[in-house]
Amino acid sequence: MYTLKQLERLKKLHELIAVKKTGTPCELAENFGISRRSLFMMIEELRDMRAKILYSRSNNTYYYENDFDLQINVSIQAITSGDSVSISGGSICVDSDFYRVYRNRK
Repeated sequence: MYTLKQLERLKKLHELIAVKKTGTPCELAENFGISRRSLFMMIEELRDMRAKILYSRSNNTYYYENDFDLQINVSIQAITSGDSVSISGGSICVDSDFYRVYRNRK
């Protein structure tokens, strides 16, 4: 499961690859504040999603060889006590004969 920070990095990585402005792997990892190994793992995650990612040494950037898009949508909403909803777990209606029958079984 991804943390919010990981999702933000993955989204930003996709955006940079899409516009061919990633820089070198060292620069990109440094910009994200992660190791090169972590960066390569993120790139592999995108490849696992069927993104064909190549690196151009002449342009010092990663780029997509295929049409690939990634949409990450996260919604966070703070709920105050006034906004909360009471949830009832329900109840069981039992006939009064149930108790009489149950007590007589003991």
